[in-house]
Amino acid sequence: MSSLGICITEEYTSISSVDLEHTRVLPTIFGYDKSSEKWYVGNDASERCLAGTGTLVNKIFDLFKNNQTYTISGTEYDASQLLEIYINKLLDEYSNIESVCIGFRNLDAKLMDIVFNILLKRGLARDKINITSFSDCILFYLLKLFNDDKLKYSSNPIGFFELSNYVMRYYEVQVLKSSKYNLMMSKIHDLDGMPTDKVNSDSRSAVLLDKTLCKASQRVMQGKYYSTIFLAGDGFENDNFAKEFYIQICNNRAVAKEPYMFSIGASIKAEDMLNNYQLSNNWKLLSDARLFSSVFIKVSNNKKSVDMMLANFGDEWYKKQVSETFIVDDVNEIEVFVAPIDQKKINVEKVPLPPIPKRPNKTTRVEVSVSFAESSVMLFDVRDKGFGELVPGTDSNKITEINV
Repeated sequence: MSSLGICITEEYTSISSVDLEHTRVLPTIFGYDKSSEKWYVGNDASERCLAGTGTLVNKIFDLFKNNQTYTISGTEYDASQLLEIYINKLLDEYSNIESVCIGFRNLDAKLMDIVFNILLKRGLARDKINITSFSDCILFYLLKLFNDDKLKYSSNPIGFFELSNYVMRYYEVQVLKSSKYNLMMSKIHDLDGMPTDKVNSDSRSAVLLDKTLCKASQRVMQGKYYSTIFLAGDGFENDNFAKEFYIQICNNRAVAKEPYMFSIGASIKAEDMLNNYQLSNNWKLLSDARLFSSVFIKVSNNKKSVDMMLANFGDEWYKKQVSETFIVDDVNEIEVFVAPIDQKKINVEKVPLPPIPKRPNKTTRVEVSVSFAESSVMLFDVRDKGFGELVPGTDSNKITEINV
């Protein structure tokens, strides 16, 4: 075992490994057993709770969002501590793990920080940890299919329907090949109308869901020609409830079902990290885990204006942190150029400098640090560094949010 892909939702957790070619699926619940004084996950935790010896924890993301705590056997835990227990119990089942990719349906920078640090504490190398989105996992799932000649390149879109308890979502992937680079872009559409009670093949909810899926697929697909349609999520494990939907999407189209493709894609990405990105190296990938714009500023080099790149489209926004230092003269702002991939126009944002004392020319350096709060929000930090011992800096700074 060398790499592992994990996807965690409120409903279920799936764990995949390229080495084992196997996916383990369990409900996202865990608990503490008082008799053994141990933590258990999935059905093992449920059994101990039913036996009266265990305390069950579920809906951990609700605890996280609401900043709540949970008291178990007299000990109070916050959501980050419970998440650490859960992830560690999942990983304890495997040995010799060198690389881990964990995927979430929706990305949150605070949650990503917590999970990243949990994996660091386990001893994983920083460059062998990746926290990403389901949308990005899809791209790596497709890369593997392309690489293994199990799916042919096409200019037609590839559609993905995700169905799980209380969640219905559609992803659409476009593949573009050119002499400059190969590009694959995933976009998300959340679908309305999901029934609020549990669906089974005999329930009225199943009939409603079938009709809802039919209407939703007509709306998002809009008569387009598709390369392939994929069905993902644990909701598609049982296909008895959506007969009309299946008839509709299978009409003159290739349709494939892989309920746990997100963790499979995560495991492929984890393996790619171990292999120095051989699989994805020649691709530009775009998803909600990545930037859709390039960002640069102009600086002077030997009296010529040159572009200093701060971020490129396709970079993973969570991992992107850049610091550059340069001299500024006779200016009170920095022009930041934002070039969206889907627009020809380059947007210019004027960012004010922090308060800096008047100094002779060539004696004021500023440090520009760039990070991202999400895929569309850049944090641009400008800090006065002065000019060494001769002209000490004030270290004053100003952080500006820029939409990218």
